[in-house]
Amino acid sequence: MPSRKLHNLLNKLLLQDSFSWVSGYVDEPFAKYRHRHRVLRHDSLAVLYILERYGIRASIAVWLHLLLDEDKELQRDVEAIETLKHVSERSKGGA
Repeated sequence: MPSRKLHNLLNKLLLQDSFSWVSGYVDEPFAKYRHRHRVLRHDSLAVLYILERYGIRASIAVWLHLLLDEDKELQRDVEAIETLKHVSERSKGGA
């Protein structure tokens, strides 16, 4: 399962906002249901619910959350971007 940090990074890259609260909403059932939590709020109804209440950008963040949860290659790509970001930040700090 991708970390909240990876979800936030993907949203920040594509939507210019981390939409951290969206991942919190989508994954809230994890506390009770653990890895079975994906039967709740991990579907098109969650996307539509957020669209209706908060607008298109937030609903795209839900869709990106679902995509990242399922797509292992995308997870690796976002992890690589995160690593490059850290390397870049360290090199700027050390220069």
